[in-house]
Amino acid sequence: MPLTLRYPNATRPWQHVLDPLAGYIILAQHLCCNGKEYAESWNFGPSDDVLLTVGEMVDVVRALWGSEHLTVHIADVYQQPHETTFLRLDCTKSLRRLSWKAQLPLKEAIRFTVDWYKHFLDGKTNMRDYSLLQIQQYQNLLEQQVAQRV
Repeated sequence: MPLTLRYPNATRPWQHVLDPLAGYIILAQHLCCNGKEYAESWNFGPSDDVLLTVGEMVDVVRALWGSEHLTVHIADVYQQPHETTFLRLDCTKSLRRLSWKAQLPLKEAIRFTVDWYKHFLDGKTNMRDYSLLQIQQYQNLLEQQVAQRV
C-alpha cells in the first residue's frame, strides 16, 4: 500500500516520543517539589535547527527502511483540507525554566522509530521488551552526553 503525502513541502517539528516524555518527567519533578510555580502550559519539542519537510522525512525513512518497501503517492493538493505549511513549537520556557531540550538527534530519532516498526511488523518480536530496550538505549545516550560535558 503506498504512502500518500498531502503536503510534501510542509515543515513539521519531528521528534521521538521519548524526548517529550523526558520533559514531562522533569516537569512532574518540579511540580512535585514546587507545585503552583510550574502548574502552567509547557511545550516539549525539537530545536528549530532540526526541522524537515514531510518529503525530506519520507526520504530519510525510505533510506533507513529500504526504499523498495515504501512507495509514495503525492495527493492532489486541491482536494485536500487546508493545512499550515510551517509548524514549530516554542520551547524556550522549557529550556530556561526546566533546563530541558530534546536530546535525541533527529536521524537517531527516525532510526529508533523505523527500527521499532520493523520489529513490530515482523510479528516475532516481544514489543514490550523491545520498547524497554529502546528506552534503555535512550537513557544510555543521555548518560553519554552528560559524561561528555563533564
